[in-house]
Amino acid sequence: MKRKSFIRVLTAGSVGAATFGTEPSNAGTIRSERPKKVLMKVGCQSGGTSIENLEFKARHGVYNMDGGSPKTIAGKGWDLDDSLKKKEACEKYGISLDAYHFPLGSSGIDKAEYPNVMLGKSPERDREIEILQQMIQVAGKTGIKVLNYNTTILPVLRTGRTSDPKRGNAAYNTWNYEEALRQNAPKTIAGDVSIEQMFERITYLLDRILPVAKEYKVKLANHIADPPTPIGYRGIARWNSPDVFKGIQRFAKLYDSEYHGFNFCIGSIAEGLNDPKTEIMPIIKWVGERNQIFKVMPAQQCGRLQAT
Repeated sequence: MKRKSFIRVLTAGSVGAATFGTEPSNAGTIRSERPKKVLMKVGCQSGGTSIENLEFKARHGVYNMDGGSPKTIAGKGWDLDDSLKKKEACEKYGISLDAYHFPLGSSGIDKAEYPNVMLGKSPERDREIEILQQMIQVAGKTGIKVLNYNTTILPVLRTGRTSDPKRGNAAYNTWNYEEALRQNAPKTIAGDVSIEQMFERITYLLDRILPVAKEYKVKLANHIADPPTPIGYRGIARWNSPDVFKGIQRFAKLYDSEYHGFNFCIGSIAEGLNDPKTEIMPIIKWVGERNQIFKVMPAQQCGRLQAT
């Protein structure tokens, strides 16, 4: 196997590595077995599509990436020409531009680009959804396979950083419920939102964008709220709280569609579990068997300090 091919196999993913064996013959010859089908590939979602970043990715054997997002045309959506240029830039380095970030992010409703979707405010949200539909079309025309998105009202929550001596004093972001209550952050512009209201707004959105995603063959990968929180914290019931697994199951069952699934963040899920090392595997198995894991984010990207 050529050196470049060998490196690409090693970095391709944790499921589908090449296997090597010794051929049982008197000559004692060594042969390479046919590589197993790659089911996962190593990718990256940072750095964008600058020449410097693409060269860095290629040097380290990372040939799949999330390119962030193309330029936005105000009142219309994504710029197709810019999106195609991003794809072309990646292809020069043998990199597959597989995903974009949909502008339904984790910054919270107070800073959202399209706030009315999760505020549930009509007719304003209908116009915002039209723009999102156009973005799906641009993604499909570019060959993008996955759009990562969030359906949250509260932003990513953190109360500080923790140094862990068991991990070589690595520092990571943490969220502690008692400390969060002491900080007494205000409610968002959304006010109080129940779990049923959350799912109504999510369903309203997906009813209108999933048909477009199906038409253009683009998978919609939802990242759960980070972290899961007790019901009613700052007036909000996160859809994946207080029981993370039940929330994931309810969301997954909203639609029987190959384009409806998860940006499966193991760290964020683990934040809401009492014993992640035993509870995470049944969740992975359940979602995986439904073919709804479109992207996996490793646990080390997310700090964990269990809310109680």
